[in-house]
Amino acid sequence: MDMDNMRQYRKMLVVILFFLVLLICGGLVWLLILPEKIPLPAQPSDLFERYVLSPIPDSVTEIKANQTQAVLGYGFTFRFKISKEDLNLIVNSRLYKRATRMEYKDGIIMCNWDPTFGDMTSGLTTYVYPPSLHKPAWFELETWDNPEAYAIWEQKEYQRNMWILAYNEDAGEAYFIVSSGRD
Repeated sequence: MDMDNMRQYRKMLVVILFFLVLLICGGLVWLLILPEKIPLPAQPSDLFERYVLSPIPDSVTEIKANQTQAVLGYGFTFRFKISKEDLNLIVNSRLYKRATRMEYKDGIIMCNWDPTFGDMTSGLTTYVYPPSLHKPAWFELETWDNPEAYAIWEQKEYQRNMWILAYNEDAGEAYFIVSSGRD
């Protein structure tokens, strides 16, 4: 009987260790897949200065910001009022390329440009708000018909960075979408 008890004890120990390893591995995978949540500053203007442009141009008002999902990184969307002159400050702050066409539909943004932009030959297509993520009520980019748009896409080894700026001159409004993450 002593030998049988020892075998049962070993079997139970193996099962417990298996589930413990499974739990630890599952926890590590969960942490790696979750988006990096950046503590939101108290004001959208703080995020604007951190991710869009600092200092904030004088004509920028009514800044709205929302954190989106990004795997091992961050993502933010902004909507704000801005003059055409101050929009040029944002455009000139990085090496943006003017998109010849921009469209947002069903959570996906598509920007096309000429073949000389970056490593991509036709453009950029990516989720801003995937079906699993609720977009804020103020995010209505789908109502804009081919706005003036600028984009940057960088891919460095496993790191990808994206900046998209869309402008509606009639409304004096812009959207700014920034995302950085690991593949």
